[in-house]
This record gives sequence, C-alpha cells and structure tokens, in this order.
Amino acid sequence: MTLQYASDILKEKAKVRLRQFALLRTESAIVIAGTLILSVLTGLGLLGEPLSNYWWLVTLAGLAGEGALFYSTMQDREVLRKIMDQLFREQFDLKKIKNASLKQKLEKAFEYRHLIMEEIEREDNFVLDDHLLGVASELEDWIKQVYHLAENIDLYLRDPIMVRDMNQVPRELEELEKQLRHEKAGRVRSDIERSIATKKKQYETLTNLQETMSRAMLQLDNTLSAIGTIYMQARHLGAKEIDSGRSQRLQADMHEQILTLEDITSAMDDVFQNNDPLLM
Repeated sequence: MTLQYASDILKEKAKVRLRQFALLRTESAIVIAGTLILSVLTGLGLLGEPLSNYWWLVTLAGLAGEGALFYSTMQDREVLRKIMDQLFREQFDLKKIKNASLKQKLEKAFEYRHLIMEEIEREDNFVLDDHLLGVASELEDWIKQVYHLAENIDLYLRDPIMVRDMNQVPRELEELEKQLRHEKAGRVRSDIERSIATKKKQYETLTNLQETMSRAMLQLDNTLSAIGTIYMQARHLGAKEIDSGRSQRLQADMHEQILTLEDITSAMDDVFQNNDPLLM
C-alpha cells in the first residue's frame, strides 16, 4: 500500500482548485462566451445564410478549444505547485506574528519547503520523487511546529506584563522577606509567609518561562539552519543514495529535530496554559 504523504493530500486538494481555476480562468471565459456568441449568430444566419446549418460545428470547435485549454492547464506543473504552496500557507496566519524577525524566519521555512517541492518536479524519477515527498511531508510537520513555536515566542515578546513581573517580583519577594524577619508570630506573619510562598511560585514560573523561551529562540534558529541543510542534502541526493547511510542520516536528523521542537512547544504550552493565573 502506498503511503499518502501530507504533500499528497495537498496535491489532491490543489487539483480540485486547479480544475476550478481551469474552468474559471479569463481565457476559458473568453472561449466559452465567444463560442456561445458565434454559435447563436451562425444559427440565426447573421454570419451568412450558408453557414446557418453549421452552427454545431462552431460549437464543437469552441468546445474543443476549451477542452484543449482545460487540459493544458491541468498539466501545468508550475500552476499546480503555486496552488499547493498557497494551500499550505493558508494553514498559517502570519498576520498573527507581529515580530518582524520571527515572521522573516517563518518565510524562510516556507521558502525551503517550496524549493524541495521544486526538486520533486525537476525530473521524473519515481524512487527519488517518492523519497522527497516523504521529506516534504516531514518538513510540513516541522514547519507546523516552527509556526506554533514562533506564535508562543511572539506572545512572550509582546507581553509587557511578563517583562514587568520579571523585574518586580524579585524586589517584592525581597521586601516580604524583610518584613517577615521583623514580624513575630501571629496572623500577620502567617499572611506574609503565604504571600512569600505565592511570590516564590510566581517567580519560579516566570524563571521557567524565561528559560523555556531562551531555549525556544535558540531552537528556532537551529531548526532553520537544519531545514536549510535538509534542503541542500535533498537537492544533491541521487536515486542510488535513497537506501544509503546518507539518506538514513537525513531522516534521522529530521526526526530528532521534530522531537526536540515538540518537547519545547509542549513545555511552552504547559507554562502558558497551566500557570496563567500566576503570571497575571
């Protein structure tokens, strides 16, 4: 049974959209409208009485022209690839990413995927193309992780409350500990101790978040470099090397990067989702 990669699914969706484009493109509208007009004019004898009985030939000729145009559009790999790129990018809303640097990095990741898809179309080699489709599928999962990572980093970078709390919480904690040293046993001391415990938990959460974000930003850069390397390796990978150690290392590197990204995004989600009240 042949595996259906993510790129295969995109390709099927792209073919549906390509058929719609082939039928609705300007050239098709002109051919169809022209055929209808000429058929009517011919049938009414307005183009000459001898031609009035041959309106159906005009119709057939128009339909043949439209069929040829439709077929040529469906065979246009460049148009199909552009539609696939569009469908893939539609899954991601780059407008949500406000940080220009992060947006640029995501654009770079999309570009690498586009280049790998071009390699698949570059030459007809079933074995190599099938392997590269697997690479493209892995890369699509990779880019989804990168996008999610960039979303969280962007949220962190745009959040003034977190920046404020990272500066204020240590000072507030220090002040509470000073008060505790001068407070004897009693209700006030118990309240201060509870406040200190809460502040420590908040500071621990903020510190974990800051460390996670530092890891995330570093991993994002590492991932983009790795994607670039994957593209260069895929570009120079020959059909005879599919089962070689080089190809296996390529796939192992991708799996390792994806697992690392999943680990970091999971850690970020935990911090954002489980500890939100402590960050307010």
